[in-house]
Amino acid sequence: AAYREELETLMQLRHPNILRVISTFEKPQECIVTKWMEGGPLNEWLERAKKENGGKTISWGVRGRKIALDIASGLAYL
Repeated sequence: AAYREELETLMQLRHPNILRVISTFEKPQECIVTKWMEGGPLNEWLERAKKENGGKTISWGVRGRKIALDIASGLAYL
């Protein structure tokens, strides 16, 4: 019951920095349907950026600060 309630809450969230949950299914297995994320999930984006940068992590200059601020904004909304 708590799982279902949490999913219902997630489906009501509306913020530009939080991935929108569109629907859920329980059969044949549990599945959460989310809005399409352009560029893919953040962890995959960071891995691609690392590979493109010769194995080095991305620079946390202006771009990194924007990512951090967007994450912080989403967390503050929650």
